[in-house]
This record gives sequence, structure tokens and C-alpha cells, in this order.
Amino acid sequence: MHQQSYPYYVSQLNKKPGFSSFEKIALGLFGTFLIIVGLISALVYWQYHQEAPLRAQVEYLETVSSNYQSTTQSLGEVLDSFRVAGAKTKLTQNAKEATSQASSAYYSSSLDDVSRLLGKLKLTSENITNQKKQLEKIIKPAIFAGLSQKIDAYYQKSVDLLAGIESEEKFARDMLLALGPNFYQTSLGDDSLWQTGKNKEILNYYEDIKKEANTSLGSLAKITPPEDFKDYQQDQIAYFELLVKTADGITNVLKLSDKSGKDEVTQIEKAYQILTQAKKENEKLSLKLLASRLKLFDTKRNFDRFAVLKLAQNSIDDKLTYAYANQPQPKSLKLPGFLGGLQIL
Repeated sequence: MHQQSYPYYVSQLNKKPGFSSFEKIALGLFGTFLIIVGLISALVYWQYHQEAPLRAQVEYLETVSSNYQSTTQSLGEVLDSFRVAGAKTKLTQNAKEATSQASSAYYSSSLDDVSRLLGKLKLTSENITNQKKQLEKIIKPAIFAGLSQKIDAYYQKSVDLLAGIESEEKFARDMLLALGPNFYQTSLGDDSLWQTGKNKEILNYYEDIKKEANTSLGSLAKITPPEDFKDYQQDQIAYFELLVKTADGITNVLKLSDKSGKDEVTQIEKAYQILTQAKKENEKLSLKLLASRLKLFDTKRNFDRFAVLKLAQNSIDDKLTYAYANQPQPKSLKLPGFLGGLQIL
């Protein structure tokens, strides 16, 4: 058996293991890669914190702009609702002698329009109030302090305006409910009934009309009108008073028997003369009442009321346009080409 000397074993034990040239190069590249990744991570971290104010500004602009645009759109829809309701109300002007079925349809349509408008006003007001609260909670970059104040004031003006309009539309709804479908068109009776010449039917009809009119008068007296519509309520009361007076006159005449004689005027003819005279007075009242109803939905009047908001919108639009045009954007950090050209924000 071949044996080595003792000094040979000692030299083998003291010899340190080494790396090949390839292993040394691989280790060097890996170390360099770790250093680069570390530097890039540190740079990204530093840039992320450096650009925190810019990101806050961009996020603020996006949030307030979105909420603001939503508000202006909702207010525009409110004005559109006024246009629709006003157009439908005008239909009654050319249908003064409509049938009871048509009158009932006009009434239902008008009541539906007012109810829908009230719902839209309430929902819009609640949404704007919530957006105002959200604006108060979010962090406002100092650079946008003036813009924040303008938008907050705009929201408050919008809520106040909608509250005033809602008060008027509630009044309109209460008036319609007090009128009921039978008196929506301010008619003094069904002309076709007179053509029958039936004394008893006409008498019963106006006795019923008188009772209903007195009930509506009681309901109207309980309504508190907005300042701009006190005349509307008074004109409506005047219409019912005229209707009661006319019904009284007609029923009192019809309760009397016809006088005998060839040239004597019948009681129905006398009653119809009372109605004819009352119609002349009622025509004036009808025009005034229609004007008051149209005023509630008048597009021009409401555009004028919204003018103060439009001025505020123009100012805010200018500020938002300027802010977007001059707002610096957070820069992206591009990695070296050998890492695939990735971008890190």
C-alpha cells in the first residue's frame, strides 16, 4: 500500500478551497445586480415620498371635479323637469271645455309632474349636501384653498336655492290636492248637461258641485303660500267662491216651478243666464290661475333664479381649467433597459 509522508498530509490540510474564474464572474455580476436593485428601490422610495404632495393635488382635483360635474348635471336635469311640466300645463289653455275624463287626465299628469319634481329636488339637494360634507372632510392642498372655498359656497347656494324651489313645489302639490280633478280646469260646470234640458239632473249636479267646492275652500284656507304665490291662492279662492255663488243661484232658480204662459222664460233658461254671466267673470280668473300655474314651472323664471349659480359655475370652471393646465404630474421612474424597460411610479 502506497503511503504519503506526514508533511504531505499537513500541506493538504492547510490548502484553502478556491473559486474558478467563471464562479468569480458570476458572483460579481450577482453582487452588482443586488446593488443596482437596492439603489433603484431606494430611489423609488425617495421619489414616492417626494411626490406625495403632487399625488395629493392630483387626487384632490379628480375628486372635487367629479363631484362638481355631477352637481351641475343634476341641476340641469332639474331645469329640464321644469320645461316638461310647463309644457304640459300649457295644454290646459286650449282645453278649457274639456270633458271630465280629459280634465282628470290633465290633473293626474300635473300632479305626477309635481311629485316627480319634488322627488328630484329632494334627491339632488341630499346629494349636494353629501358632496359638501365630503369636500369638508378631504385634505385640501394649500394651493387649492381658493378653489375649495368657491366650490363649497357653490354647493351651499345650490342647496339654498333648491330649498326655496322645493317649498314652492310643495305648495303646488298642496293646491292640486285641494282642487281635486273636478276643479283643475276652473270650469263652472258641464255644458253638455244643459243640453239635456233635465231640470232635476242639473239641480242635483250643482248641489253636489257646491258641496265639493266648499270642501276645497276649507282645504285651501289651511295652505300657507310662498310670498310670490299669495295671489295664486287668493285667485283660486275667488274661483271657488264664484263657483259656490253660481251654484247657489242656479239651484235656487231651478227649485222654482216654471210659470205658465207662452212668453214666459223657463227656469232652466234663467239658470243658464246666471251661468253665462258667471262665465265672463270666470274667464278672467282662469287666465290669472293659468298664469300662476305656469309661473311655478316657468323656464325663464327658473333660469333667472339659477343665474347666481351660473356665475359661480363659470368662475369654478375657469379655476378648474387653469388648475388642470398647470398641475404638475408625478414623474415615472424608468428602469434600465437591461431590466426590461419597466416603469415604476
